[in-house]
Amino acid sequence: MLLRASARRLAASTGGFSSAAFTGDDGGVHERHAKERELLTRHHQSSSSSSSSAESPRGSADGAASSSKPVWEETCSPTGFGGTGRGDGEADSADGALARPTIDTYRAMTDDELAATLQTRDEQIRQLRVIYENFHYDADHHFRKMIFDYHDKTMQLSQVHGRMQQASLQINREALSKMRDEQDMMTRDKRIIFTLCTVWTLVFWVWVRRHYVRSRELEQEPLVARDWAQMSPSITGIGSYNDNFFGSNKRNARFTETAWERELRERREAQEARERELALLRNQTELQKAVAAQRDQQRQQQQQQQQEKQV
Repeated sequence: MLLRASARRLAASTGGFSSAAFTGDDGGVHERHAKERELLTRHHQSSSSSSSSAESPRGSADGAASSSKPVWEETCSPTGFGGTGRGDGEADSADGALARPTIDTYRAMTDDELAATLQTRDEQIRQLRVIYENFHYDADHHFRKMIFDYHDKTMQLSQVHGRMQQASLQINREALSKMRDEQDMMTRDKRIIFTLCTVWTLVFWVWVRRHYVRSRELEQEPLVARDWAQMSPSITGIGSYNDNFFGSNKRNARFTETAWERELRERREAQEARERELALLRNQTELQKAVAAQRDQQRQQQQQQQQEKQV
């Protein structure tokens, strides 16, 4: 009973745990607890007065007070010395202002009351020490658990992040591989199409040229190998100067003759000029010879005439 009364007294006095011991600011909790304690004290006083007035006709004042006094009144006395057998006047005066015990209070106590008070205080100190130790143990336990949980969650998050990165890299790798395969297929298709188009163009061009070349060969019979070569150009046009389909030496609006035709024309003109010069030189030589022969003939005739005159 004494321990239960001390525990109830401690609970009523503390009114719950406050963070002011750690932060220095309890946010008005102390004032609220003080008001609650004051209201409880008033309620207890009113209840005790009503109960004492109801039980007074049944017996003496001391017996009625001791018999009708509730347990919570004994435990919630301001001095914490409930159950010591004091009268109602002392209890009311002690419960009036919730004052701390003074030296007069202790002097008014008997030896048994002082011993009981000391035992109660020792038990309260032990309980407070146990509560303090348990509180710090629980706080440290919860703090360590919180730290371990934090590290555990961090490791799990890092593992999840690593798996996400691995999945992302795998997706990127697969996407790049697929894109590379598609690019290779596209390149292969382009090469195949280009090869087919080239082969088809060559075959068509060969067929066209063979057709027209053969038709032209049937028109007239070549006489010499040079005429045969001129009438039968190469199939692809390579080697010809004006019919080359793949070359740039072709007739167009800017050049009416090709470079080879211009070279042939220049050579022919030069040859004709040299032939004209040679013919002119031959004519001059023949003319000079004729003039010289005529002069010799005239000279001989003159000599003959002179000889005849002398005879």
